[in-house]
Amino acid sequence: IHFKDQMQKMLAENEGFTGLGLMMGPTIGGLLYHAFGFLVAFEIVGGLLTLTVPVYMALVPEDNKEERTKAKIAHKSEAKEKLLDDDVSRHSHIESECDEIMLNDVRRPTFMRILMIPRVFLGYLVLMGCFFTLSFYRVILSVHLKNAFGMDSLYIALVFASFSLTYIICGMIVARIPRTVDKRPLLSIGLLFLVAALFLSGPFHLNDELTLPNSLPMLITGVALVGFAMGFIIIPSGPEFLLAAKEYYETDGHILNDYASGVFNNGLALGLIFGPILGGVMDDAVGYRKSCTHLCIALALLWVIYTVPYLSSWKTLCQKRRVDPSTILDNADVKDGSYLSGSVVLG
Repeated sequence: IHFKDQMQKMLAENEGFTGLGLMMGPTIGGLLYHAFGFLVAFEIVGGLLTLTVPVYMALVPEDNKEERTKAKIAHKSEAKEKLLDDDVSRHSHIESECDEIMLNDVRRPTFMRILMIPRVFLGYLVLMGCFFTLSFYRVILSVHLKNAFGMDSLYIALVFASFSLTYIICGMIVARIPRTVDKRPLLSIGLLFLVAALFLSGPFHLNDELTLPNSLPMLITGVALVGFAMGFIIIPSGPEFLLAAKEYYETDGHILNDYASGVFNNGLALGLIFGPILGGVMDDAVGYRKSCTHLCIALALLWVIYTVPYLSSWKTLCQKRRVDPSTILDNADVKDGSYLSGSVVLG
């Protein structure tokens, strides 16, 4: 309602700060635990959360329901007057209106219909894999650093700080990308970063022949790459869901915005729920290094599944955009230079 012209921007900012909070949590928690102990750390975090309530109440604008109700009543009155103007064609108008209502009911967006859009569903899998990996690290990485390298809580917190640092850097880069740019390449790059992060932070260990040396600098480099991966996936995923939904449904942007946020939150929740569970089971079954290796292979397969359809659609679109050289001078777009710019806007 208040940001109807900047819905993509507000959605990206909201999800960007969500990811930042998730990645700063282990760092701040580790520092508080090292300084004050377990109980005081929870008391400080609880106090900070309580202080955010009045700030939230003061900053969030109110929803003006009266204006929305008046606008709906005026719209219905205008539609009714328009139908009653011509008595001769009123019956046909009513029948066409009923057909339109039935058609709109079929095309009415729902959460499952939005989720089942192929472009949205593939992005949803990427987002869920992103949060799965994040919660996977938060559960077993600290234990691995303590057991394998003898780190205390202070140094473990500093290792986790690389998450936040690289995420902030990546967020500044992604924020400079125009909103009209297709978001699917960003998600593909982020997923590739995630595969490289797991490959290095394990490090990769499939068997005695296919293995990398266990190195702390390599592990820290892999952990830092996770922040870049999160920035390329979390920030543009919401606008990507919104744009994909707009291709299928012509309805109020606020409704699609709500469903896009719902898809994002659902992927976030499932990733954060199953990441610790399956991560703990994998760690107990095969250990930290092989757990990272198996997850790396799974995300590499997901990268192929996500990227190949996009490349195929991009190739098809490029073929459709080709113009015969003899018709270039007759193309009206050449006059304003848009044809010569060579820019391709992907849906």
